[in-house]
This record gives sequence, structure tokens and C-alpha cells, in this order.
Amino acid sequence: MNDVLNTWSRCKLRSLLCVLHLVLCSHIGSYQAPQAFGQPPIEYRLTDVQGQSWNAEFVSLDASTLTTRKQNSESQKSAEEILSIERATKSSRSPESTDTTPRGMQIGLVDGSLLVIQSIQGKEKRWDVQLDESVTWKDFGGEISYLRTRSLDSKGEESWKSLLADNRNADALIVIRPGGALDRVDGIVKEIQAGKVKFDVDGQIVDASMEKLAGVVWYRKGTQIPKSPFRVKLTNGSVLLADALKNTSPNGLSIEGAWGTQSVVPQDWLDAIDCGAGKLAWVSSSETLDANAKPRTRFGELDAAISQISRPRWLSNPSGGEDLLFPNPGEFVFRAPEGMSKLLARIERTNESDLQSPIKLEIWVDDRIAFQKELSSQEATAEVEAPISAGKKTRIVLSSKGALQIGTRAVLRQPRLTK
Repeated sequence: MNDVLNTWSRCKLRSLLCVLHLVLCSHIGSYQAPQAFGQPPIEYRLTDVQGQSWNAEFVSLDASTLTTRKQNSESQKSAEEILSIERATKSSRSPESTDTTPRGMQIGLVDGSLLVIQSIQGKEKRWDVQLDESVTWKDFGGEISYLRTRSLDSKGEESWKSLLADNRNADALIVIRPGGALDRVDGIVKEIQAGKVKFDVDGQIVDASMEKLAGVVWYRKGTQIPKSPFRVKLTNGSVLLADALKNTSPNGLSIEGAWGTQSVVPQDWLDAIDCGAGKLAWVSSSETLDANAKPRTRFGELDAAISQISRPRWLSNPSGGEDLLFPNPGEFVFRAPEGMSKLLARIERTNESDLQSPIKLEIWVDDRIAFQKELSSQEATAEVEAPISAGKKTRIVLSSKGALQIGTRAVLRQPRLTK
């Protein structure tokens, strides 16, 4: 009898140990799920103001520092140097860039952020916002400019934009009339609960069903919101103007902005971050003052036609921005926008012939030379960095001393202006 009890006790102990082992293993497995199931970390394509790009995992970003990870080693760069961060492999959740149709309800914030949501309830600066079945922001403090409840046809879109642009001195319900026309009812939004807007119209409280509304618009008087440096695009279509972002273990992305609280979404919702506000401007988008060719050889009646096809012109660059092509020696003149102090680019020959004349690139700011570089007949490329002055006339001049000007065709890669 004792032997039977001992055997039963040993079996029970082994069973308990097995259960405990399974519990521990399942706990560890859930915590390390990405590694355990072979899911690689999400890589992002980072681009700096110099035009250099590289891939890495995103860790965090604030006004001063970008932190990334590569092969379990973290590194940091100044946030001022970063232009953009884009998902290297697009998520299946990401909306197509050409798709402008709202996926759900939309909240437009005073700071310019746009949230795509499934539901909202609460009142001024204390909102419960549901982004999807698994993500709800409690007590969200964003100052809402408008709530859009549905998509509209082209006529409705025009009417919606017009109503948003109208001057107003009260909150408003945007009502859908029979036939689809939109109309505005002024009053005061008290709160939103259970799909209804509690609305004060001249002292009378009504509960307006959101099923009958195109949206809600709030009156904001002289609201001044500091501009956040980062434009964050999420895979659900939301776009947030943020001050800081940080991956939080094991799978959350914390986002801080003008709404005053840290809002968390899954890490794989991060689609892209535009960090370039005020940091960079393409020369191609600046005010062009002149573009002309300066060939040495004259052909009489053909000079005008040759000059037309030989003057500098813009070519699209697959990596971003545009390249400035000089088919022959010539000059491109533009005016630098405010806030910019430096011109960056790379000069490259485009000829592969054995005979090449020396070429010289000069950058002039008004009547002062800011940069010059000569490429010998054996040199093919050089980096360009020139100080400029905002508002001043800037001249990019390509010339050659060669009598025949053979092999002088060159391109200025991605000429851009930085702070």
C-alpha cells in the first residue's frame, strides 16, 4: 500500500513540475515572441540632410537625439541631422499613398495632427479614443478642431471643406440633409457618449446621433500651439505631429505631443517619420532667376536653338529631390529661401569618353564667391558645400578652360539647402 502511495505521489509531483515548466516556458515564450517565432526586428531606412541613407532598427527620437539599433548595438545621432525615417519594408496595414479615402472616423487636432479612429467618447480634453479593437487612449488630452464621422462624395467633400473654412464663433454640428446636402447648426458641444453628441442649442440640450452627422466642428479662438518637429505616419492612416517617440519593451511605441500625455500604439504601427520641417529645402523648389548656357563655339542662326537645349535643367532623382544637369558649361541662378545657410550637393561628370576637358564649379552669393572646385580631366566627382545667405541671389556656374569643351557634361546631384 505504501509503495502504491509513494508511486502516486511521485507521479503527482512530476505532473506538477511539468505544469510549472509549461507555465514558465509559455511566459518566457510570450515575452520573447518576436525572437521565438523567427520574426525579425523591423528595419527603417534613415536619411540625413547630407543625402546619406542606411538601415537600422528604430529605438527613440526626441528634439536632440535619434537612437537606433543594429545587430544589438545601439548608436546615436543628432536629431538635427536626420531628414526622414521610413519603414524599409512596408507593412500590409499601410495605406497606399494614393488612397485619400478615410478608413474610419477622423479627428483633426488644433496642432495639425490627424487621427483615424473607430470611436470616441468624453468631453473637452478628456477623451477616450479607440483606434482599433486593441488600442484605446484613455483621457486623451488633444484639443480637437473637428470630428469627421464618414466619407463623402465629391460634392460633399467640397461642402465639408467650405464649412471648415467658414469663420465661426460657436461649435457646430454638420448635419446631412435629405438628398445629401450638408448644413451647419451652431451651438456648444457638451460631450459625446454612446454614439451621440450632447449639444446645447440656445439653452436647449439635444442628443444628436452621429449616424445623422457628417461631423462636429469646435470653435477655437486664437489657439496657439507650438509646432512639433516630427510628422509621424502610422499604418492605420493617422498622422501625428510629435515631440518625441520611444519603443517601449516589449512591443509598444510611446508618442508624445501637444496633447500632453504619452500615447502608446503597437511598435509595428510606425510607418514613417518626417523630420525635415525647416531643415532642408531643395534648390529645385527655390525661386529660379535664370538658367543659361555659355558655349564657346558659335553657329550663327543655330545659336538660339543650341542655347535652349544646352542650358541647365532639372532631372528627377529616384532617391529624392532633383538633379541639376549641365549639358554644357552654363549658369543657374536662384534665390535662397529664409532660414537656409548652406548649399550641399555632389558634382559628377556624365561623360564616359576618353577625352575630357577640365571643368570648374563655382558658387557665387551676389558678387562674392562662396565655393570653387576644379575637376581635372582625370577627376569624375567632388562634394560641394557652400555657405549661402537667405534672400540673396545665388549663382551656380560651370565653366571649362578647354578650347573644344569636350566631356564637360556634368550633373549636380540633389542640390539642397540646409539650416
